Amino acid sequence: RRPRRPDGLVILAIAGLLLYAARVHRAAGPRDRALLTLLRLVAVGGVVVAWLQPSLRTTEVVRRPSTVPVLVDESLSMGVRGASGRTRAEAVADFFAAHRSDFDRLEESHDVRYFAFADRVRPVTRAELESPLVPVGGATDVLAALETALSGMPGAHWGGALVVTDGLDNGAVA
Repeated sequence: RRPRRPDGLVILAIAGLLLYAARVHRAAGPRDRALLTLLRLVAVGGVVVAWLQPSLRTTEVVRRPSTVPVLVDESLSMGVRGASGRTRAEAVADFFAAHRSDFDRLEESHDVRYFAFADRVRPVTRAELESPLVPVGGATDVLAALETALSGMPGAHWGGALVVTDGLDNGAVA
C-alpha cells in the first residue's frame, strides 16, 4: 500500500510559489523574470515529481519447462495377445514408434520423464519404449506408480501426465 500523499501541502506550496512569482514579476527586469520563471518551472516540476512518487520496477522471470511424466504399464496382463495376434506390450511399442515426432515436440517444450511400472516404478528411456517391454508381473497400481514417479522430482512444475495401461487400477484401495 502506498503512503498517503500530502495533497494539501502540495497545493499550499504551489499557491505560495505563484504568489511569490507575482510579487517578483512586478519588481524584476525582463532578464531576471525569464531566469526566475525558469527556476520556478524547475521547482514546480520537482514538486510534481515528488508528489507523483515515480518508481522503476524491474522483474526477472525465469521460465522453466514443466515436467510431464510418462508411465507405461509392464504388468503381466501386457503380455496377453489381442484379436490382432499382437501383445498389448507390442501395441504400446508400436504407439511410441509411430508417434516419435509427437514426443520430440513434447520434449522441446517440456521436461519429459519416462517410467515403466508394475511391482515397482523404474525409469526407462523412450528408445526402450519403442520396443516391447517384457511383462514382469505385479498389479496395475496406477495411483501408486504416479505418486512414486512424482516423489522423485520434488519442486517440479507439472504440465500433466501420460499413463499407458491396459486396464483399471487394481492396486490396493487406501
